[in-house]
Amino acid sequence: MARIIVPAHSDHIYWLANNMAQADRLEVAASVGMGPFRALTDSLNRSVAAWTGMVDDSRPVCMFGVTPLDILGGS
Repeated sequence: MARIIVPAHSDHIYWLANNMAQADRLEVAASVGMGPFRALTDSLNRSVAAWTGMVDDSRPVCMFGVTPLDILGGS
């Protein structure tokens, strides 16, 4: 089973949102008040750098990235 990290892309969001574990769905809803698709889309759009962990070069299993703490200051 090959595992790679690739630049995150909006195409990954659909698969991740539809295959998110129920516990993770509940955590997203409780912490940001959004569903999985919207939360992932919002996070990706706010990120200055983001990546997706892939299995077998085709199946996204996680997405992570970096967002500015202060949008005005860029830090």
